[in-house]
Amino acid sequence: MGRRKKPDKDTVYKHGCINLLVEACRTRESELATSTTRKELDMTLQEKIIADMRSTGFMRKLFGVGDMLRVVVGELQRQPKKKLTDDEVVRILKKLHNAEKELITLKGETISPFLILLETYLPEEVTRDQIFDWIIKNVDFSGLKNKMQAIGLVTKHFGAAVDGNTVRNIILNRF
Repeated sequence: MGRRKKPDKDTVYKHGCINLLVEACRTRESELATSTTRKELDMTLQEKIIADMRSTGFMRKLFGVGDMLRVVVGELQRQPKKKLTDDEVVRILKKLHNAEKELITLKGETISPFLILLETYLPEEVTRDQIFDWIIKNVDFSGLKNKMQAIGLVTKHFGAAVDGNTVRNIILNRF
């Protein structure tokens, strides 16, 4: 018996590699969440992405994850500051995510490996109910000149985990 031939990217993709990629990304995400090493706990999101790019192993060759992460790192390095905060990295990841969503929508697809990869690094979005509850508990509209000033308070509190348009809609419709 000879050695099995390694399937090319197109063959693997056509036969459901996206499910394997999703599982691999989720595994990596859970590893990062449960990591106890001091070095990984002190890493910024930018450093985690670069470290993942260097250590993606079999996924790098089979799915092109290394290439996808190289795109992300390239986008991070285009910024004027070389050391970015996590919020700045998340903003860049969201821009890439939205651009990829638009691209796959134009292609008539619903999902792509790059989209899945980006989602593993993005924080969970805050729900509308959580935003509403926080506004009720923490924002005094009588002290504001304009109720739209509350958007800044909410986005400052939640950071990159909240979408400014969602906050704006909640404030306009409920207050």
